[in-house]
Amino acid sequence: MVDNNSNPLGLDATIAAEIGKVQQLNLQLLAQQFSELWSHGRNIILCWCAVESGVEVLVVPHYFLSDFTESLNDCSPVDRLDALNGRFIRQLISGGRQLSVEDLHSTAKRFDLEVQALALPVPVTKKNVVCKAIDQLVQRYSLNYVKNRGVLLFDICDFSLVTSFEQISQLSSLSYSLNSARIKLRSIGVEVNFSRTTTGDGYYIWNRDSRPQGNADLFYFMLLVLADNALARRKM
Repeated sequence: MVDNNSNPLGLDATIAAEIGKVQQLNLQLLAQQFSELWSHGRNIILCWCAVESGVEVLVVPHYFLSDFTESLNDCSPVDRLDALNGRFIRQLISGGRQLSVEDLHSTAKRFDLEVQALALPVPVTKKNVVCKAIDQLVQRYSLNYVKNRGVLLFDICDFSLVTSFEQISQLSSLSYSLNSARIKLRSIGVEVNFSRTTTGDGYYIWNRDSRPQGNADLFYFMLLVLADNALARRKM
């Protein structure tokens, strides 16, 4: 019998053992505090750094990045300062969010932001596995810029013309096909690491794996989903 309460973060058993119970407690506390700062999407967490008392973070409103919309596009005609700030922000949200204390404070000064300190019972260790786990937590409550990554959009034809009961049935059928395709690929050693959200009349799916192979795996996943759904429609 597995005690889910012993690993509420859903960490892999090997990684959890490497992190240790003390640092897992830190992660649990940070997850709670990050969620409160995120406030159901009202804010995003830009970056973080480890300090003796815990961690420091920069938190901005969700519309903060919209100020850099033009400067994020290399082709947009913007002045030099905006271009530099846009390039800096794009680089900041493209990879790991851990900064040195000096870099975090200089970033705060650059954009006139307030540094927020989050206290922890024990200092964060410098172990790479711990820092990576914190970084993944931060990115969970942020926005990420990815230049090349495969996405899928499944749209149910004539969705708005059918009854509510049929709509629920079709969404459930498509959801099952997504799960079924993932299980089939996993059975042959292909792990498709994706997230999804409903678009009302279908699903938007993006790949968490930024490697070229991740995009190839997502393509195989799409073919299996279509095949599975087609078979289900034939049986109806």
